[in-house]
Amino acid sequence: MKKLINLTLHRQGPREIELAAKYGYELDPEPRAPIVGPGMEGLTEAAAKIAEVLAEAVEQGVSVLIGGHTGALVFALRSLWDEEWPEMVIFETERIRDEHDRFVFVPKGLLVIPAKRRDLGEAR
Repeated sequence: MKKLINLTLHRQGPREIELAAKYGYELDPEPRAPIVGPGMEGLTEAAAKIAEVLAEAVEQGVSVLIGGHTGALVFALRSLWDEEWPEMVIFETERIRDEHDRFVFVPKGLLVIPAKRRDLGEAR
């Protein structure tokens, strides 16, 4: 199984770990995405942390589960535009409203975004 770093803000539970395993991933349940602090400084620090984890994933040849603060992820990816990206994985989720009209997210599958190689800029 391929290692999958949890680059979200949430600890992944047995349901998510089992679903990832069905797709051939060994999902680390511990979240590694940073909380975004206030202002541009907070965004910059969070983006640097995300970039660090993405670079680690490329170096180790592993994948990352992405989620959490979308703005920070976009900012980090923009700063890495010409760099290699690891394969990224997103849970495809169904959104169901509970009895209090709040959304409950139910993972139904995985969407895999191919890695990007530095030399050709193409997916592997």
